[in-house]
Amino acid sequence: MLSEASISSTSAGQRDGQRQAPLKSPAPVALPRTSEKEPPPYGAQHRQDALWKGGNEALPPLWHQFQVSDRTVYQDDTLVISSSKRPLPGVRLDYPGDLVDPECEWHISPFGRSYFVNHNTRTTSWNKPRPERPAGSLTPERIIEGHSRFIWSLAGKETESQ
Repeated sequence: MLSEASISSTSAGQRDGQRQAPLKSPAPVALPRTSEKEPPPYGAQHRQDALWKGGNEALPPLWHQFQVSDRTVYQDDTLVISSSKRPLPGVRLDYPGDLVDPECEWHISPFGRSYFVNHNTRTTSWNKPRPERPAGSLTPERIIEGHSRFIWSLAGKETESQ
């Protein structure tokens, strides 16, 4: 039988919104991650500590820093895109309107990998956003086809003039 003191402290804890774990259940242990397969989830874009070698003081792997005129530029060599903002987890690296989709943002994960947040779909992706082609727009095949016709028509005109 429970003592009156334990009943009152339990009910007080429940009133305060505290939950107590059962005494014999093991607490879940969070193992430190050393890599990532998926980009951070939507909504996790906040300041975090860098998990790459050197932490927040060093540049992430495969990033370079260089000077252009009087400003410092940081470049991600895997995607060949650059930013004037220092790459730190939780910092938005693009400026509004820089990317193809204005509802997307460029961020960096705690492991130093660039990823993109799409606010339209509330998703994240490793892939840089690409423009959507309207139906009937020129595809690379049509551009090549049109280019070939143009070259053949020029070649035909050249033989006519001789």
